Amino acid sequence: MNYKNIFYKQLIMNKATDIYDGFKEYFLRDDVFRVAIAVVFGKIFAELVASIIGDVISPLISDVFNLKADSLQELKYGHIKYGNFLYYLIIFIVTILVLYFIFIIPLNSIIQDKRSQSQKHEDLQEERMRKFIEKATEELDYLKEQREKSDSKSPTSSTEFKVEPFLTREF
Repeated sequence: MNYKNIFYKQLIMNKATDIYDGFKEYFLRDDVFRVAIAVVFGKIFAELVASIIGDVISPLISDVFNLKADSLQELKYGHIKYGNFLYYLIIFIVTILVLYFIFIIPLNSIIQDKRSQSQKHEDLQEERMRKFIEKATEELDYLKEQREKSDSKSPTSSTEFKVEPFLTREF
């Protein structure tokens, strides 16, 4: 047996497996997968808008303006073919409007709701912290008063002793 060939075959198989695992890990990450889905949806959406413009809006415009062409793309003035430009301009405007009203407005609303919830949470945390600091300050003031009272009194018997509050001791 040729151990060198077996070693190289095993090395190549390990590298191929590593490359496959790396590709699979990269592709299955959320970001890459989301972009791939967005590209597919974008392509389908573009075809849908083009179909609506070509099959519905273009014949309506031809009928309303009494144009002789069957579609906008066939319109021309002399040698200038302006119909194709109008066709893609309408596709662009319809696409922007649909994206704005279907995606951007609801998304902005969701983002605004998240921000307001986050702000409410931060305000609640701030209020809790303020109350905690107030109570801690009151407790420290009370302990300070107790210490001052005990300092002003002199011990009357040997069994009395002075205890410093825990929070004011230095370690």
